[in-house]
Amino acid sequence: MDKYLVPLNPTHQTKPIKRPRWKRILSELNGKFEPKYRHDVSGLLLQSYYEMCWSLDIEYMDYQAAYRKQGVSALEFDSKGIYLASVTKAGCLTVHDFENLSSQVNFECPSGLKEDETKHLLHISTPQQLDVVRWNLANQDEVACTSMKSSEVHIFDIGYILSDPVEASFSPELLKNIGLSFSLQHAYTILKVLRKRPTGTKSDVHRGLSDIAFSSNSNSRLVKVVALNKLRLPDLWITGHKDLILAYLFLPLICFLIFLTLWVLASDTYGVVNAWDRRMSDLPCLELTTHSSSKLNSIQLIEENQVVFGACENGIIHIWDLRGGNPATGFRSHKEAHSPVSSVKLASVLEKVGSLKAQSHIVSKGIYSIDIDPSCPYQLAFHLDDGWSGVLDIHNFQVTHVHCPPPPWLDGENVFTSLSCLRKPSWLRTDSIYAVGSAYNDGIHLLDFYPDPSSPCHVDYNEDLQCGPRENSHHKQNRFVPLSEGVTACATHPLNSTIVAGTKRSSLMVISQKYWSADADITV
Repeated sequence: MDKYLVPLNPTHQTKPIKRPRWKRILSELNGKFEPKYRHDVSGLLLQSYYEMCWSLDIEYMDYQAAYRKQGVSALEFDSKGIYLASVTKAGCLTVHDFENLSSQVNFECPSGLKEDETKHLLHISTPQQLDVVRWNLANQDEVACTSMKSSEVHIFDIGYILSDPVEASFSPELLKNIGLSFSLQHAYTILKVLRKRPTGTKSDVHRGLSDIAFSSNSNSRLVKVVALNKLRLPDLWITGHKDLILAYLFLPLICFLIFLTLWVLASDTYGVVNAWDRRMSDLPCLELTTHSSSKLNSIQLIEENQVVFGACENGIIHIWDLRGGNPATGFRSHKEAHSPVSSVKLASVLEKVGSLKAQSHIVSKGIYSIDIDPSCPYQLAFHLDDGWSGVLDIHNFQVTHVHCPPPPWLDGENVFTSLSCLRKPSWLRTDSIYAVGSAYNDGIHLLDFYPDPSSPCHVDYNEDLQCGPRENSHHKQNRFVPLSEGVTACATHPLNSTIVAGTKRSSLMVISQKYWSADADITV
């Protein structure tokens, strides 16, 4: 066949044409956005956020609280984004159905829209302030709250709701053969109260709780029901084991309810983290101490529920390792206390950032909040009382990112009034974006904390290099989203990254992306 081929005349060699690589080819082939590509277009995401034209007063139905509004103190979504729990300084605990909440949006109505009270899954008013709310990571029917003026953690089960909450009475005699503690009091919202162990001193009156963390380790939630499965109902009927007969009949319900988290941690205002094992007692079985009386503002439980991080008012982050040579389930002494394995003074670490030290006088400041990045588990974000935010790398305990908003005196702000609220930021579930309420202005900062020097908050960020002609056309920068009210707490939806902000006026605001109508060239 070669003889039929016509040979080509030799021509002069030309240089091949270099074409720019199509960066989206991998995303379109495998259907997945790589982290680097997501960061390249994160600027577009930040620019798309804006305040929706509505807010919800979550205390308007409480006449006693109407005159003492002090702001939303905490917000949190459940793991699927179905429910949103909120607490206020006035003592209101509310659980919203987020879908019903979103369906009430009217883009033409003014702010101050009243939420339909009948759509609340749970609304309880207490005589004292509430400062923190958390969902049980393993049992999403349970929501816990506490106060810096109380030494109790209240756990509500939203699966059983009528008029008034009732504290569940766990009978150790029931199903004692298989080690189960179970209550069939499901006519009301079941309330489980975890109490601090009294020390017998006058300081007990002032020892409130500041934050809550639930264990999510599946090993701590396993309950042996194999013995019950092997029993037969006729045998139980003949022997007259009434408790076991009752358990056998309600076995599907029991199997569903008992798979809950048994370990609960709560930090107090005297520098102690209390740990409860719900299989044992409503009193703490373990204490993590800081050897100081400085208030712990925030705690995080990571590394398969074995490492605890705690942020203090004196600017120190303490780290405890619950393993300590023994598994966490091995703690049985009621007076057992553990010291931190390491402590990091944040001001000393910030001084190592040369560019920051050259421009600022760094002093110890109170740490309001710490949060682990869900998309990068070695990044621990911190937020300080003066509005500074940053990231601590827990592998080497070095600050990798920092954001320092302008000081308040530039705009004539009063520092003492601006710092009256304990602000609580939140991570977006992807892209390493940190949403935090502004300390001095009405709005939120959306901070790019991507773990790379290309992040505008990175301590090694080079603006001239990042803005070169060869870089991506989407310039990476942080964004401030102005709002109509000051923000005290943020929560991000785990699926669509919608941000819900609690305000100083006890309202809820939704910060979401603009949606373009398919029929007209308008935004909604």
